[in-house]
Amino acid sequence: MKISLGILLIAVFAALFQTNAQAQSIPNPLLIVPDKETYSDFLMEPWKDDAPVLVAFKDPLCGYCIKALKQRAKLENYNVFLFWSPILSENSKLKVNTFFYCEKPVTEEILDAVMLRREVACEGSEKSELRQLNDQMMARYQPNFVPQYWFGGRRQTFAQLKLSKSSLDIVKQIESLSSVKIPWKRYAELAVNEGTKGGKANIALVLPSQVTLSNDTITKLKNDQTLNWFVLSQDTKSNKRDMEFRMLNNIQDVKHPVYILEGKLLTADEQKRVIPSDLKGVLSQYSS
Repeated sequence: MKISLGILLIAVFAALFQTNAQAQSIPNPLLIVPDKETYSDFLMEPWKDDAPVLVAFKDPLCGYCIKALKQRAKLENYNVFLFWSPILSENSKLKVNTFFYCEKPVTEEILDAVMLRREVACEGSEKSELRQLNDQMMARYQPNFVPQYWFGGRRQTFAQLKLSKSSLDIVKQIESLSSVKIPWKRYAELAVNEGTKGGKANIALVLPSQVTLSNDTITKLKNDQTLNWFVLSQDTKSNKRDMEFRMLNNIQDVKHPVYILEGKLLTADEQKRVIPSDLKGVLSQYSS
């Protein structure tokens, strides 16, 4: 019985492809699943007891990694451990080296600096133990591209992960409960950015008279990828648009920060669902 060379080659490649696919589906027992005790300094957010572990590798000079960091709110279903994988260039290695002179290699300050493509000023000696943990994870997982995600010992694409509900969907759901339609362009002078960006929901932060936002907090609001922020404070209270906005929403003096999303006064639970995770900690300092 004669078998053509072409058919034979097809059969060989098919067998190799199937073997490779099966290998990808089997968890690697040599991979380390980080725990909150040993690897807590690599957590992107505080540990959640009811959430599974997701391992992420990123290069700080990788454009796709920066884009993924801006969408990290979608990973709130996981405990995300971020390990720095400077595989793109020598400049990547130099930048990552500076992170290990900070108190921790994964902080809001470092993530903000990566997203804004700026340097991080860290003082002190190198945290060699943390650097060793980071490099051990790289040696075990051997990421040859970034960003890269691992769940349960298997490599996953971003699309394969169980992502949190879209913030836009949540906003639309809450917006439907609002009885007030706010003409946001009329209040442009209260916005932290010049000109609101389309495709983003609008939210107003009304502060108590004795509270003033720091420059760092204002910068974070400006860089928010999901919401257009408007701030009403003691500094803007004499502004005609400020007074008009307060009257429209039936809000005068407040004793704690108040959030108004598309005309809806947010409850504490709604604030947790709407405010991006990277801003929750920053803004919580103004609530005490």
